Amino acid sequence: MSAGRRLLAHSTVSIVDQAWLSLLNMTVGLILIRETTQQEYGGYSQLFAAGLLAVTIAESVVSNPLTTLGSTLDRPERDAAVGNLAAFHLRVSTAVAVVVGAVVAPIVLGAEPSVVALAAGFSLYAFVTLRRELQRTIGFLDGRPVRVLAGDVLYGAALVGCVVGLSATGHLDLPVLMVVMALAGAVPVLLGNRLSALPRDPASYRARRAYAIRRGRLGLPGAVSSWLVNFSYLYVAAAMLGTAASAELNASRLLLVPISLSVVAWSRVARPMTGRLLADRDHRTLRRLMAASVAGLALVALVYAGLVLPLVPWLERHVLGSEYRDVDALVIWWAVYFAVYAIRWAGATALLSADAYPQLLTSALAGLAILVVALPAAVAMFGVRGAIIGLIVSEVLNLILVWGLFLPRVLWPRPTTTDDH
Repeated sequence: MSAGRRLLAHSTVSIVDQAWLSLLNMTVGLILIRETTQQEYGGYSQLFAAGLLAVTIAESVVSNPLTTLGSTLDRPERDAAVGNLAAFHLRVSTAVAVVVGAVVAPIVLGAEPSVVALAAGFSLYAFVTLRRELQRTIGFLDGRPVRVLAGDVLYGAALVGCVVGLSATGHLDLPVLMVVMALAGAVPVLLGNRLSALPRDPASYRARRAYAIRRGRLGLPGAVSSWLVNFSYLYVAAAMLGTAASAELNASRLLLVPISLSVVAWSRVARPMTGRLLADRDHRTLRRLMAASVAGLALVALVYAGLVLPLVPWLERHVLGSEYRDVDALVIWWAVYFAVYAIRWAGATALLSADAYPQLLTSALAGLAILVVALPAAVAMFGVRGAIIGLIVSEVLNLILVWGLFLPRVLWPRPTTTDDH
């Protein structure tokens, strides 16, 4: 099977997988919107974003270097690298989960008595999520997206069942919800391929760990900066306008999250493939692959937004409730944001495959610098929708840097008779 056909086949399964995760996220979000107060849902939004920060850190330090390295190795060497880096990931995920849990719980609850329970529950959820994400990364690296999909279906079924049960019994509060989400995530981890807890060979482990740390040291600042660009709006809006503002922002964003998840689905499959094309110096195929990918992602964003926008007034009346009556105006701004985000992220994924960490860091820091100014200023001027406007400004700058400056230099050198075929 050609690279293009293999990418299409695997991307189709990956998109189905991300569609399932998107539906799951939307279902849980809508249940919480209906069954909890706006303040509680705003708190959940901040916890969910903090969970993504934990994933970002672990992926930067372990999973991304593993994908970059693994795409260049044959199967026996790749299996050995997976075993050693899975053992390193256990240590990283434990530390990240504890630290993030201790920091984020007081931000959400302040000095309330339940803050300790929330910190413990969130740390457990973050740890399990990080191990599940590593398992998913290995599945995509091995070219087995169907196995990844099966694990995510198990996770979703367990999660929805538990959340519906908690809602029916009236025990749906944040600490309990975090524990339930952790238990649901543990189902595919325990039933899937066993992740290494101990190094298989001490010398090989140290070498792979050193490789991951070198790459992580370059990739982590940019990844955290990108997270700040994408999710700091929740905390800025909550600080400037109240927790209800973060609830409105997340409720409106929830309806368009499938666009970002389709981008993630593409990148999961494309990264190993673009890595192999770069290793083969096949720039012509890579150019065609990127052009087709951007066109496809843009089409997905436009079609999905066109389908959702007419449904928003009905959702406001019959699903979201009166507390979320301004969601329709926010959804339009989110549609613009996600369209820009999809194109920018496609280019960033290719840079990541090329080990272009300095360029990614420059892009992320530039976007963050703009956001530091644009976000609070836009919120002060335009209220809740100003948070999205600030994000759009930052994403546009990132898009210009990635596609206009970095990609031509890193991925598309002038063709020669030896490297472009």
